[in-house]
Parts: sequence; C-alpha cells; structure tokens
Amino acid sequence: RVLAGAAVVRQTATGVEVTEAFRRGAELAVAAAGEPRLAILKARSPSCGAGQTEIDGAVRPGDGVFAASLRQRGVELLTDEDLGELP
Repeated sequence: RVLAGAAVVRQTATGVEVTEAFRRGAELAVAAAGEPRLAILKARSPSCGAGQTEIDGAVRPGDGVFAASLRQRGVELLTDEDLGELP
C-alpha cells in the first residue's frame, strides 16, 4: 500500500512519518540487488516483511516496502522463519 501511495510509514516511538525514506531505501536496495530470483528477508519487518508486516503494533497481512518492490519484479520471497521449513 505504501508503494501505491495508499499508506504511510511512521516511526513507532515518535510518530514521525518516514515514508519517503522507506521508499528511497527500497529503491536503492532493489537497484543493488540486481536481478534476483529469490530473496530471504526478515519476517514482519516494515521494510522486509513478506506476507505479514507489523503495522501499528499488530501483525497484519501485507508486504513491507522492500518486499513489495521485489514482489512487483517477480522475485520469490521467503522469510528467515521459512528457513527452518526447507528440506
């Protein structure tokens, strides 16, 4: 939703909006990643959460900003928690 302009990112402690910093960080990270087919990201992170992200102190469905950027490019996403489930 952040990438679509339908949501903002705020620092939990201060409430300061940091949406543009997250967007720019995701943009730079995607550029640095090249063309990956798979990414392993930190679960529930507002930047890297894949499938679930912490929003307003609760875990909710959706991707973090960087994860969403990768997903839009067709990258398969796993979280650090998925590693224990691999064969």
